[in-house]
Amino acid sequence: DSDHEIGKKALERVKTMLLTEGDALSDKSSIKCAVSTYIGGPTLRGILERIQWVFEEANVLAVENFYDYSTTKYQVVLGCLEELRARPELFISDEKAISVVLRELEISCHLNIASGCLEMQRNYMKGLNHCDQVLNLDSSHAVCHFRKGQLYQALHNYDKALASLGTAKSLLSGVEGEQRSDEQQKSMLATVDKEIDKCNFARHQYDIKYLRSLATAQTTK
Repeated sequence: DSDHEIGKKALERVKTMLLTEGDALSDKSSIKCAVSTYIGGPTLRGILERIQWVFEEANVLAVENFYDYSTTKYQVVLGCLEELRARPELFISDEKAISVVLRELEISCHLNIASGCLEMQRNYMKGLNHCDQVLNLDSSHAVCHFRKGQLYQALHNYDKALASLGTAKSLLSGVEGEQRSDEQQKSMLATVDKEIDKCNFARHQYDIKYLRSLATAQTTK
């Protein structure tokens, strides 16, 4: 199908890039240069096609576990979106529809970067920052709260982890959950519950402050 063909073409571009570019270029000047390249052009359609092209490459890189490369690509997409907002003259028609699409694209980039931080087991604070960017756009984004919970757990901040996971569960049990199929909602809630159990187990193993509070409570009974 068309999605399969798009994926194959993106994978071939990625393989060529990995062979020719070497290490991932993640410094700000390289990202800025890439943004300038992709954002150039007089028409919105052409710019959006190039942004979508980079986003698809980033997704392929993430699937192949090249998280440094995918993060760089997602940052390029985010830079392009920021530049687009500085060029209101491009939004002549269908402004609202395009804005919704760009917003969802921005959210996806931030969440995928945060997921990459988890997979690489580093840069957890960077991941949290990207989650906060998502919540600035949509404060009731259940998946983002779930991802924050995972990141806080990786940082051994179990109070904040459980709070974020609890928020995710509440959202999935409420209005956001109603927007999904019953099967999907049950699956997501089960995933959150599993993560909460995992967090509680880790807390009982490694949170010295929490264990001391339990010991104090026992001695004062």
